[in-house]
Amino acid sequence: GAPEEVGGEFSCTRCDSLKNLEGSPKKVGGDFNCSWCDSLKNLEGAPEEVGRSFYCSSCNSLTSLKGAPKEVGEYFDCGKCGEKFDIVEIEKICKVKGRIIVQ
Repeated sequence: GAPEEVGGEFSCTRCDSLKNLEGSPKKVGGDFNCSWCDSLKNLEGAPEEVGRSFYCSSCNSLTSLKGAPKEVGEYFDCGKCGEKFDIVEIEKICKVKGRIIVQ
């Protein structure tokens, strides 16, 4: 299985077979990037905590933020997805210390 914690970056960009993020570490110290995953439906299994930025942009089939991290140190970027998410929705599920990008 995946490690509980990764100190640096964790990337699974352009993984077109992912439906969710099951198997990801629970905590990532740097950036977590799952952008351009065209089959990703939701964020279940995402880390609970991301030290820097969480990127799930350009995921055309993402329809739900269910499973999103509870805390992100810098950016939360879910722009250019099939579903248009709004900042208020993200603030309800995640404590983002930096900027939220939804465009």
